[in-house]
Amino acid sequence: MAHIGSQYKSDQLVFLDESSKDERTIARGYGYSKINTKAVKKIVFLRGKRYTILLTLTLDGIIAISIIENSYTKTTFKEFVITQVV
Repeated sequence: MAHIGSQYKSDQLVFLDESSKDERTIARGYGYSKINTKAVKKIVFLRGKRYTILLTLTLDGIIAISIIENSYTKTTFKEFVITQVV
């Protein structure tokens, strides 16, 4: 943090954030159980549609946003950065 603060001004910083949502998002991957027993939870398997949001933030606010169905790939992420951020 000290290096970034000494080398860059606050208006030069850009932050990218990705988040996704589908029907499985609330399902836990881990749990607790008694010693030597597996943690088991029965849930209905739903996959549904997956939506992913990618946005770019500066200290002034959001400068670019993209929402797609499915996940970002290397190609779609690169396209977002080149066309909307740069």
